[in-house]
Amino acid sequence: MALAREAARRGHGITLFTREPVHPEVRASLQEAGADWRPLSSLETSAMEAGRRLARDFDVLQLNMIPPRSPAAIAAALAAPAQVLFVDRVSGGAEEDRPRSLPMRLLDRITMARVQEVAGITEYVRARAARRFGLSERRTRVIYNGVDEYRFHPPSVSRPSAPLQIACVANLIAEKGVDVLLRSVARLAGDWRLTVIGDGPERTVLELLARDLGIADKVRFLGLRDDVPDLLRDSHILVHPAVWREALGNTVLEGMASQCAVIASATGGIPELIRDGVEGMLVPPNDEAALAACLRRCEDDPALRERLGVSARARILRDFTLASSIERHFDWIEAAAAKSPSGLRRFIRR
Repeated sequence: MALAREAARRGHGITLFTREPVHPEVRASLQEAGADWRPLSSLETSAMEAGRRLARDFDVLQLNMIPPRSPAAIAAALAAPAQVLFVDRVSGGAEEDRPRSLPMRLLDRITMARVQEVAGITEYVRARAARRFGLSERRTRVIYNGVDEYRFHPPSVSRPSAPLQIACVANLIAEKGVDVLLRSVARLAGDWRLTVIGDGPERTVLELLARDLGIADKVRFLGLRDDVPDLLRDSHILVHPAVWREALGNTVLEGMASQCAVIASATGGIPELIRDGVEGMLVPPNDEAALAACLRRCEDDPALRERLGVSARARILRDFTLASSIERHFDWIEAAAAKSPSGLRRFIRR
């Protein structure tokens, strides 16, 4: 919605192609903000026909959360002379270290032949994309995600000092490392509670692990929620225990904006958001002992928690607001549109 409002403010149109279904309230909000909506499936039946339609209707095609060799990406590649931009926000793992075969390296370069520029959501992601696709520096940039600092904000009154409230907001998949968090909090003494917000295929396994560790009475699994900002305002600590290479970690930004003390894995792009001991604490991924030690420090030192939270909120206001991220995206899009022979009309974003 923020992107659509900025498009209207700058006098541009925006059409979003997304998967169905779209929540009725989301669709109504998009329309109210002046955005068109079309199903992504309309680009996937015939790449040639979809490419012709895109070339006719749009000057800039921004591919966001679309695999680079998916049917929609192929349609965009066929939509000359429309300018194609690609946003990389994918988290990864050890496969990034494995050498790619010559045919795959050639295919990667062909894939990006029509892409004017790639934006990574962190420097880590930008550098990874440049290596994989053989891109020169002028064809890559960093545009960090932003967080709505008005929606995610500190509590109006001080949080009660006890019990210590720990939160984790995550898709419950193995790569998010919630099992590491459970084993870490099981090492804590004192009065604490852990709230796990999110759902996924690992939920049942994690609930059984909490029971086996003898901490089920201190851990709540809330599933999917639409009141995450309120839950974070009630929390002293936000833990992001990812064990893969996280592209950025949106929940890290949300915890920082909510003035929580954030403890996160030093992996992927996360160290670009947090300086260890300044805006939060960083721990090696999959290190239960190190995570437990940081939790104990925060448990024993309320002043430390407060200092980390205040510094984190200040970092968000300085570098990671939603408005600043949207502005950088639109500056990028307008620069691409200036190279289109037809001038700026409309662009798409997934």
